[in-house]
Amino acid sequence: MRCISCPSDKQMKAERITTKYKEGGLENVILIGVEHFRCTSCGEEYFGYGDVEQLNRLITSLLIEKPELSGKEARFLRVQLGYSSAMFAEKVGVRKETLSRYENGKPIPVQFQIMLKALAASSLPYRDYDLHNAILARKGRDFPEFRLEPRRGEWTLKKTA
Repeated sequence: MRCISCPSDKQMKAERITTKYKEGGLENVILIGVEHFRCTSCGEEYFGYGDVEQLNRLITSLLIEKPELSGKEARFLRVQLGYSSAMFAEKVGVRKETLSRYENGKPIPVQFQIMLKALAASSLPYRDYDLHNAILARKGRDFPEFRLEPRRGEWTLKKTA
């Protein structure tokens, strides 16, 4: 791979690293075994995340399972649904300022979380009724962080020892 940001003709070497998934806007998503390229001439970095849509679907399904969402997690789900903040606020019947407060750390009402999780679950390409039941029962798995790794071409949750 060659750098597209500078005129260097040097091939960039790939290395496998562990990194936070900053592009998703979440601090608690750690990607293990990501291809990383850095240009020795200009310092530009490139990451090979593989199937980003599949990665985002996995993160979505893990967030849906959490008993409670943070503001950043709620924003991630809204973005995955394809809505701007103004459009989403209008669609769900809250003021844009209220949505902004939720996404910036104000406690999110349980009803709003259930609705957001249900919308996100219905956007997934499969129907997991256990997941829907977990949303309604407000039960699930809570992780301080999600450690994800590629296995056979798909992102998976890393099993902890």
